[in-house]
Parts: sequence; C-alpha cells; structure tokens
Amino acid sequence: YNGTKESITDKSHRPKSKHPNAHTNQEIRCIRNYVRRNPRITLCELWIKLKREKGYKRTITALYRVMRRLDIKFYKGMNNNEQQRISFEIDEDYKEIYNYVKDYKNSITSKNEIEL
Repeated sequence: YNGTKESITDKSHRPKSKHPNAHTNQEIRCIRNYVRRNPRITLCELWIKLKREKGYKRTITALYRVMRRLDIKFYKGMNNNEQQRISFEIDEDYKEIYNYVKDYKNSITSKNEIEL
C-alpha cells in the first residue's frame, strides 16, 4: 500500500505455478497420443491402458475432467442404429448355421429310425 486507490484495487488471484496434484505435461501428452492413435477408444479403455502401460495413478473421474477441460474428444460407443445393424447381421449368420445343424440332426435321426 502506497496511499493511492490503485494500490488497493483487487488484482488477479490466479496462482503463478501449477497445483502440485495437477496432471503433468507427460500425462497429458500420453492421453492425447492414445486418443489420436485410437480414435474409437472409450474412456474406460483409455483409463485401463494408461494404468497398465503408463503407470497412471489417477481416477477415471480425473481423466474425464482433464479430457473435458482440454477439449479432447473420446469415443462414446456405438449408437442404437449401429448396434441393431450389427446384431441383425449376426442373427442372419447364426440362422444359417442353426438351419444347417438342424438339418444335420434331422438326417441323423432319420437314418437311426431306418436302421431300427
């Protein structure tokens, strides 16, 4: 305070250094690299890979918050139309296999009936 009004005005409260528990630059770089190399990776998959391969010690919530703060997009999974289309394709394949097995069983039972 030097006696002027300007000396007592409110100044910035922003800290000059990072918080000690804040994500390090290396952690942020790893997150960005994983998402860049695996654009269809989900949040859970990313968290598990970071924990296993990079020794990431933070919670999944902290990962979500830092990704949201840095505007890093992650894959949220298939939408309903994609899931229905894939399940329909699988169902068609299984129907074909099921019909083949059913015909095979019928042919075996009919042979056994003839032998009796």
